[in-house]
Amino acid sequence: MTKPTALFYDFFQTLRSRGWELGWEQYELFMRGFILSKFETKEQLLNFCKTVWLFRPELREEFEQLFDYYYRQIPAQFLIEKKETIHIKAPTGAGKPEAAPSAAKELQSSSNSTLTQTPQLSAPVPELSNETVEVSLNIDSSSEGNVANEVSPLPSAKEVTFLFSEQKHLPFTVRKASQTLRKLRVPTQKRNTPVLDVPALVQQVAQEGMVSRLIYQRESIGVQQIVWLSDHGGSMLPFEPWEKQLLDIVKNTPNIRQTEQYFFHDYPSQEGDDFKLFTNRAHTEIKTLSSILKASNRHTAILIFSDGGAARRRFDSERLQVFLPLINTLKNTTQRLVWLNPVRQTQGTMSDYLSFLVSVRYPNNDDLKRLILEL
Repeated sequence: MTKPTALFYDFFQTLRSRGWELGWEQYELFMRGFILSKFETKEQLLNFCKTVWLFRPELREEFEQLFDYYYRQIPAQFLIEKKETIHIKAPTGAGKPEAAPSAAKELQSSSNSTLTQTPQLSAPVPELSNETVEVSLNIDSSSEGNVANEVSPLPSAKEVTFLFSEQKHLPFTVRKASQTLRKLRVPTQKRNTPVLDVPALVQQVAQEGMVSRLIYQRESIGVQQIVWLSDHGGSMLPFEPWEKQLLDIVKNTPNIRQTEQYFFHDYPSQEGDDFKLFTNRAHTEIKTLSSILKASNRHTAILIFSDGGAARRRFDSERLQVFLPLINTLKNTTQRLVWLNPVRQTQGTMSDYLSFLVSVRYPNNDDLKRLILEL
């Protein structure tokens, strides 16, 4: 017995396995559109799937072949039943007046006959399963007596094939990524704690005969600063859940005191020897790179999250002319610079050329470990 899957979920996963840059938001958009819309023909459903999933015109033929294959596997309850209508032409001229009443009688008799017929099911009724289900009971001992509450076990995300979870389709595991980032080498500072240093006070009394000043214990705290440069929108839209999860891990990592995020689309706009970045996704507030680097030092870690044109599989010379001086400017401030590219295949793109100047890593568990060693 095969496990039930959501509509076109296998189709969607096949596209992802062939290198199509699709995220969970695209599948959620498809499901919402399918539920809210009324598709009457196969062509309408095909055009809708192209709208939400097809981003490259050259792959249209492959997309249509896969669509035809998975369309034949759609369960019967999702298919649209065609309704037949009966049109009766009214008599014209001096025709026979009995034509219309006779047609009406035939239509009424046919409708009565259809009402009396027993509707036939399009699919056989599934047999009842005799498998036993494991159930745990929680016994609540109260003043009213013992009450047994039945608790059915919930399936995990990996057991349910049609549950589209963000963490289930990340290239890294949240737990391992959190453990890896804890190993980041960070600069530390000493600071006083509110706890008195008793051995130091005893030594002070032994030397001076009295407590002249209070001595507190000191501890080392991390003062690591992270500057995160985000390429967003366009081809980077499917990877926003990846970036959001990585940023949450970075912000919750101990010893990282400050994390600043700045935005650009494709590449930062250049103005002379400086570059413009934005403090929000709406691009309403600008902050120059020089002002950002003034508050940084050689211990600051800078991470660039961008595909570098690899998602569209093309080389962009204009983008390269901007990133070359940008990387040189960043390296003049700190050598702790890493480029995170969510697209694995970078051959022949700008990201492939930049890998000679800066460390380019794919955000999986193994490359995140190498990233920490380089920082």
